[in-house]
Amino acid sequence: MLLRDSPNAWEDDGLEVYIDGGHEQSMSYDANDHHLIFKLTDPNTVYYHSAGTTNPAGVEFSLSSAPGVSYVELKIHIIDFIGTYVQEYTNIGIDLHVNDDDDGGLRDTKISWHSNTDNAWNNPSLFGTVYMDRTYCYLECNEIDNSHFDSNLDGWITWGCDAVLNDGVCEIRNIQDVANP
Repeated sequence: MLLRDSPNAWEDDGLEVYIDGGHEQSMSYDANDHHLIFKLTDPNTVYYHSAGTTNPAGVEFSLSSAPGVSYVELKIHIIDFIGTYVQEYTNIGIDLHVNDDDDGGLRDTKISWHSNTDNAWNNPSLFGTVYMDRTYCYLECNEIDNSHFDSNLDGWITWGCDAVLNDGVCEIRNIQDVANP
C-alpha cells in the first residue's frame, strides 16, 4: 500500500534523484547540484527540493503502480534542467534513493543506489558517477548498500541495472535489488 500522509515529500513512499551536473563532488550543494523527489502517490508533481519548487523545466516523468510494484519513468533534459551543457566524455554525479513508509507518519526505510548514508540531500560528494558520451553509456550498477544506513551487514543488497544508449540519451533501465552474494 502506498501512503500519502506526510507534509514532507521524502517521508512518504517515493523516489529521490540527486544530480551533480559539474561532478565536482563537493561536500555542499552549488548551482549545478539538484535533488528531485517523486512521491509515488502524486502522479502530477515532482518536488524540486533543492530549489524549493515543483515541476521544474526539463524534467518529464510518469508514475504507475500495480499490486506490490511501483514504476517511475523519468527523463531529465540535462541542458534544460541544469541550465548548462554537459560536455561529452565527462562525468556527472547521480544517486537514487527509494523511500518506504509502511504505517503512516515518518518514513520507515530508505535504500540507495550509491550512498551508504542518508546525507546525499546536503552532500553531493556521496553521489555515484555517470559517464556522458554520445556513443557509449556507462553506469556502475553493482553498488552495495544497507537499507538501514547502519554498520550491520545483515540485509545488505546489491543494486543492478542496465545503462543503454538510445538515440543519444543514456537510459538507466531495469534497476533491481538482489541479495548480496
